Amino acid sequence: MSDRLATAAAVWDMAEYPPLAERLMPAALRIASALGSGQGRRAIDVAAGNGNVAACLHQQGWSVHATDVSQHMVELGRRRTGPTVHWDVAAAERLPTPDHSVAAVVSNFGLIFADVDQMVAEVHRVLRPDGVLVFTAWTTDSYMATMTDVLLRHLPGPPHPSPLAWGDPDVARARLAGLRDVDVQRDSLPWNFDSPAQAREFYERCSPAHAAAIASLAPPAATAMMDAVESHLAELTDTGGRVRIDADYLIVSAHPDSTRVARQEISA
Repeated sequence: MSDRLATAAAVWDMAEYPPLAERLMPAALRIASALGSGQGRRAIDVAAGNGNVAACLHQQGWSVHATDVSQHMVELGRRRTGPTVHWDVAAAERLPTPDHSVAAVVSNFGLIFADVDQMVAEVHRVLRPDGVLVFTAWTTDSYMATMTDVLLRHLPGPPHPSPLAWGDPDVARARLAGLRDVDVQRDSLPWNFDSPAQAREFYERCSPAHAAAIASLAPPAATAMMDAVESHLAELTDTGGRVRIDADYLIVSAHPDSTRVARQEISA
């Protein structure tokens, strides 16, 4: 595993992930709804976390293979789904499945962290000619983007490229130009807390991004960063002091270019 992937795996091991996964479940249900009944067809859930989408698709009759770069996430997923879902530790850039073997590649806020060119190449490689890619990404003008800005003001520099770039519909379409019928829709998740202090505690305990940011700083700087996070959240409260947010995201889908698949098969 490369240093970059090892670092990514370590980040996802830094927090108590299941409570965060619960908040992300409505988006996973949206992906599953887009795919419908599996009727035994194969799907691979990439950067699957603890298996939100994988569990939903299994319930809809899909044969599901779930992967994550984090061994800890894979262990959580195996405990959650049991043997009904096949799990592997694997990066989005190197999926453990044969060429043109899956009917769906899915990811809930996961593959947006992968190397763009390598990940897109893997999608081309593993999808059947009649397959579909469906994934979610936080929008560039969303609450998640503004929260990221708060963190970055206290950190040495942003990741390159930013995973949030996938939340720009034009960027998503450009990156998926080798696929056809690219569709981009907008939705939102309720992201609510009883108070800014409760939200802060949630982020410190359950958000890998916040936990990693805290770990990268000296204690006084980490406290100052989380004070800024809580102040930002205070700006998003209702008259009762509760944090009420619509966290906007994109659901993106696309299909393989059958002519490209045919050329790959001929060249092979």
